[in-house]
Amino acid sequence: MPPKNKGRNKNTKLFEYVEPNDAQYLAYITKNQGNGYSVEKIHDNVIAHCSVRGKLKKKIRFKNKDLVLIQSMGSNKWEIIHKYDAKHKERLQNEGFLDVIVQEESEDEEEEEEELMFESDVKTNEKVVEPNANFIDDI
Repeated sequence: MPPKNKGRNKNTKLFEYVEPNDAQYLAYITKNQGNGYSVEKIHDNVIAHCSVRGKLKKKIRFKNKDLVLIQSMGSNKWEIIHKYDAKHKERLQNEGFLDVIVQEESEDEEEEEEELMFESDVKTNEKVVEPNANFIDDI
């Protein structure tokens, strides 16, 4: 009796390199909303609400900051077509597709760094007074 596949899909077409067309955009996932929906940031600082294409839905897991290829399905509807891995990102950078996205993301990261301040970063002139041994007796 031949061994069962046990759910392991050996379909490598999902992981091949796909070059973006004119009607398709490269985007980074900014937030997963669950059930195959996510929010992406396109190169023009446009936020797109996307759904995952049916053939990718149960075969590929998406995380924040993943590079994906999306296309419009009509008014305010977008669909994730492909997920790129690290090798594909390098190839896209060499071909010049990622130049615009990388530059805008670095500008956004600089703005975010200026906005974040922790309590330990803020310097105050307050001195910490340690209670002495007779503190409880004084009360």
